[in-house]
Amino acid sequence: MENHLMTQNGIDEMLVLHGLWLESVNDGQKANLRKAYLCRANLRGADLRGANLRGTHLQGADLREADLHGADMRGSNLRIADLRDADLRHANLQGAILYDTNLRGADLRGANLQACSLCNAQLDGAIILYKKRKCKIRFEPLP
Repeated sequence: MENHLMTQNGIDEMLVLHGLWLESVNDGQKANLRKAYLCRANLRGADLRGANLRGTHLQGADLREADLHGADMRGSNLRIADLRDADLRHANLQGAILYDTNLRGADLRGANLQACSLCNAQLDGAIILYKKRKCKIRFEPLP
């Protein structure tokens, strides 16, 4: 799926196939959206557990209440995306761009936030908890 612009119909079809795969690995197909262009896509409430979203362009996407548990989102661009109340437990967000992203109420327990860009991210009510690792999040003042 690398470097493809997807229509909402294509996204909806992919979600159905991924849902079938989640129920039984013999059916459907695991979502592979690596480097796909999903800017401003409507993924509200989508079940993308374990999906490959590495390097995906999700600027301005609506991911409210989406289930991204265990998703590979390394290097993804989520600038100004809406991830309110999303499940990002154990998601790999290493190097992701989260500038101006709305993460209010998101569950980030166990997520890999190494080298994330969280400038201006809205984290009110977000759950960020590491059990076996030290969590270092540095907030820098805006210029």
